[in-house]
Amino acid sequence: MTYKNLVLSGKHSSISDLNDFILNGEWILKDLDSKKIKQKKIQVFESSSYKINNRINSYKIADEIYDSIKLDLANKLNTLHSKNFSLRFWQILFGYWLVNFIGICVERYFRIHEILEENEIKNILIRKHSNFNFSTNDTFGLNKNSINDDWENNIFYEIIKFFSVSKNLIIEDSSLNGFTKTFYDSNEKKQNNKDKIKNFLFNIFNKFTKKEVLISQTYLPKKFEFFLNLLFFQLPTIYPLHKISYKKKDENMRRKINLVKGEKKDLENFVRYLIPKCLPSSLVETFESLYKNCELIGYPKNSKTIFTSISYAYDENFKFYAAKSVEKGARYFIGQHGNEYFSHRFSTRIELETSDKFISWGYKNSKKIISSFNLKTLKKKRKFNDQGKLLIISHPSIHRVFSHDRYCDYKNAMLNSILLKEKIDKNISNQAMLRLDKEFKINEHSFNKKILNTFNANDLCFGESKLDKLIEKSRLCIFTYDSTGILENLSLNIPTLAIWKNFDNHLNDEFKEKYLLLKKGKIFFEDIDKLVKHINKYWNNISSWWFSKENQSFITKFNEDFNNKGNVKSLIKLKNEIKNYE
Repeated sequence: MTYKNLVLSGKHSSISDLNDFILNGEWILKDLDSKKIKQKKIQVFESSSYKINNRINSYKIADEIYDSIKLDLANKLNTLHSKNFSLRFWQILFGYWLVNFIGICVERYFRIHEILEENEIKNILIRKHSNFNFSTNDTFGLNKNSINDDWENNIFYEIIKFFSVSKNLIIEDSSLNGFTKTFYDSNEKKQNNKDKIKNFLFNIFNKFTKKEVLISQTYLPKKFEFFLNLLFFQLPTIYPLHKISYKKKDENMRRKINLVKGEKKDLENFVRYLIPKCLPSSLVETFESLYKNCELIGYPKNSKTIFTSISYAYDENFKFYAAKSVEKGARYFIGQHGNEYFSHRFSTRIELETSDKFISWGYKNSKKIISSFNLKTLKKKRKFNDQGKLLIISHPSIHRVFSHDRYCDYKNAMLNSILLKEKIDKNISNQAMLRLDKEFKINEHSFNKKILNTFNANDLCFGESKLDKLIEKSRLCIFTYDSTGILENLSLNIPTLAIWKNFDNHLNDEFKEKYLLLKKGKIFFEDIDKLVKHINKYWNNISSWWFSKENQSFITKFNEDFNNKGNVKSLIKLKNEIKNYE
């Protein structure tokens, strides 16, 4: 058997001196010098963790680790900060971060284990720093670190050290930090004078208006979020993001958070060992400041009810405010904000565990859930152009925070975008536009160049135009992954197609029949050639297929009790359910 060199970083200088490489993943290719590796044998490792049984198993392991650790971590943080808060308080603060962090540890552990099991590895090329700072300022930073070469290499080094992997390491220095920016830095919007005046007026209203219901980032269209406020007999309010002054890492504080149980060298204890190194500053060094000041940025003093669909994840000021309010008895409602809820093999436990009620777009399988409507499409009009372009919507840049490999989904989505452009009839191809996200240019991948060479510059959109505006100019939308946009378009009855491999690999068994309806209606495809044939056939008369009685029946059945269409009466009903909840 041929011995191979495992490459964990494409930035490692020893690549030019060795041969027979196996790359940890496709993303390593972007950092390799194509001239230096031209004559070398290179294999790209493809994890089997995306397969359905492995995916189920990895989620099960991650969930069990979370359940085992959550109370211990809450107790340690209570002790550290001399508090006596409930587990729910702490889960509002650390739940989303901890689920993602455990997912990263599970995926990276099984990835390197699988590589070593299947290959004879002689050397491991890795970069590390003896004093590497794993921690971020906030929850959001972990997502960015999951695709950061320095952070990931140092995580792999910790895995190798903890589990005593007996392979020769060729080590080079990495940087001292991974991702250092914050959610605020990544989402700060430049305000024009109109925005400044509007925010100023809303701040004045806040000071002189008693508010018992905090409504923020609900996923409702803005005018209906304002209307919901009026239904509660209160003036609408805007709660912009506020910059947080984070404190420097304090090693002494972090040493007090010892979660390791005994001497056992298993995956759970590895996670326990690593958590103190990686916890965001918001939970350690900056905790006291956030706890004291979160109410001073415009939130109501004594909210009795809180409703959000977005802020619970990354807005640290909001999370601290919500946690404090819940401790005082406030009712906490979280709304659905995407398509992965219920239908996907995906953990929604934080939203369900921390809220009093979860507001779904129609699905209900427990008393904890309020069955409602698609919040994002409320009263939106169906707008598309039956003589317009072909709009291809590709997978957004992936953060690798899941307990299984999802990079393969991203790669397949990109490759399908290219194949579509190349295979459809030329007159249609000339009218094709590809929508990518803002991070496409930043997070370079091996296929970026191929995308840029396949599509004309004028036919590429990098998130600068709103998707609604692009849809208005298009006669047909094609999603190359299972997107929230599919539910939005089906709710609005906009001609839509979708394609991805292994259609039910990510689906919970209960929802396979629903997705089969999309197959029967030739809305969803697994085979690119069949999709191309369908587009070519109906391009000149999309409506004859989309609005056919049979196809509309499939769409209605798919949407039923899962993707309900709302109206003003639906919003009033939702308001009453929130108001009357005890």
